Amino acid sequence: MTDWVTIVKKNIIKLLPVFSLIIIAAFLRFWGIVHGSFAFTFDTGRDLLAVRDLVYNHKLSLIGPTSGQMGIFYGPWWYWILAAPFVITAGNPALLNIFMGVSGVLAAVLAYWWGKDWQDEIFGLILAGIIGAGWYFVSSTIQLWSPDLLVLGTLVVLILLAKIKELKRWQLFLAGFFLALLSEMEIVFGVIFIIATLLSLVIWEKRIIFSRKIIFLSGGLLTAELPRIIFELRHNFLQTKALLTVFKPNNSVYHFDIRLQLIWEKLQAVLPFNNFYLNLFFGVLAAGLFIFAFFSSKEERKQFLAKLLFIGLFFLLFIIFYPNTIWDYYLLGLPVILAILISYAIARYIKKTGGKKWVLGIIIFLVFLSRPAEIIRNIQNPNFSGNASVYRNQLAVLDYIYRQANKNNFNYIAYTPPQIEYTWRYLFWWYGRNKYGYEPVIKRQQRFYVIIEPDPGYPDRIKDWLKIRENDGKITKEYTLPSGIMVQTRVRPKE
Repeated sequence: MTDWVTIVKKNIIKLLPVFSLIIIAAFLRFWGIVHGSFAFTFDTGRDLLAVRDLVYNHKLSLIGPTSGQMGIFYGPWWYWILAAPFVITAGNPALLNIFMGVSGVLAAVLAYWWGKDWQDEIFGLILAGIIGAGWYFVSSTIQLWSPDLLVLGTLVVLILLAKIKELKRWQLFLAGFFLALLSEMEIVFGVIFIIATLLSLVIWEKRIIFSRKIIFLSGGLLTAELPRIIFELRHNFLQTKALLTVFKPNNSVYHFDIRLQLIWEKLQAVLPFNNFYLNLFFGVLAAGLFIFAFFSSKEERKQFLAKLLFIGLFFLLFIIFYPNTIWDYYLLGLPVILAILISYAIARYIKKTGGKKWVLGIIIFLVFLSRPAEIIRNIQNPNFSGNASVYRNQLAVLDYIYRQANKNNFNYIAYTPPQIEYTWRYLFWWYGRNKYGYEPVIKRQQRFYVIIEPDPGYPDRIKDWLKIRENDGKITKEYTLPSGIMVQTRVRPKE
């Protein structure tokens, strides 16, 4: 009995750091979501309307949302991934956002499990700590937006890449499938990552590339892209033709300094300080530790690290030489590679110099990496004013309108900077029906509400938009909420 109790106590003590990390990772992601302090944007509203049509109207499509590249669309995988959580949560945006937060917590758990197996427990804990509590990884897993799945998706692909020599045929199929799925999360990142990964396999894994195993890897890739392939065959290769124009220079201005800043911002995702000089010092130190760790590693680990460096270098060349505009979200999954490299460097140094005395140092590193000042500020003021994109502020607009309507039917129209009011369509459908029991009607009503979101830098667009509608009812009241969103109450004459 005593032995059993001792074993349980030892296991609890051993797993305490892991459970602590899970709790911290969950808290950092869910605190803002619980208070409605997350972004509900044009993209989110559009995607949820599409998922609603998929779930309730069984509207199946071979393509998904626009990619930001002219004439190129994502596949439908993002909508299909969201379908199950949508059904479970009945379309609740806050609960769906928690689903995204769970993906970040799951990435931290997966990082520990793999890190402990691939290297040792120290490496697993550091990697899990960076992904679970690092400010960049927290902020990249709290929005209902397909690129926010890149943290988990990239980690899964890299874990499979680390074990690629041992993978069975069905596992190689999964590796190809998840690799291709990265392009369905963010198309530019995914395409660059796929090319870099396949090239790394040509260099280091010729036995896989030039054997029957490539059939299963390719099968996974093609399966993930099958909806897009069918779409292309049915539409005369419309997107393929558009893709050929992506790498042609356009009229965008090439700013090398901005690209250097973009590289530095991604490096800072795994650097602990909010200060350029301190981070530069720590970054140089970490690079030195990595070089030491790399050359003293076993051949198998050294080869995997070389693949990571190759993929990172490929992205660096893309950033420097790509002729058109590069957006921050093109590189959203890149810090996962950096997290593995820096975790490995620190873990190897600790193992060489003795582990226990470095525990406090690891904790301090992770605390600084999480930006504690911002965490304290958010805890103290979870209901900050925010702007028109904050979910809580949008619900406040709906509450105001429904109180004014007093259970009577009404029409509404909304001005949003993207010019299409997807956010309001979805929220009136979900929140209006669930809390107040009805939605705005299509048939013309006397009660008419005009929602006007701020459009910083383009005030004339709002003026022009309102001028077109100046004779559509008499304005009886104007109210501006703390978020800056204005609501006009109008009354139309009876017909």
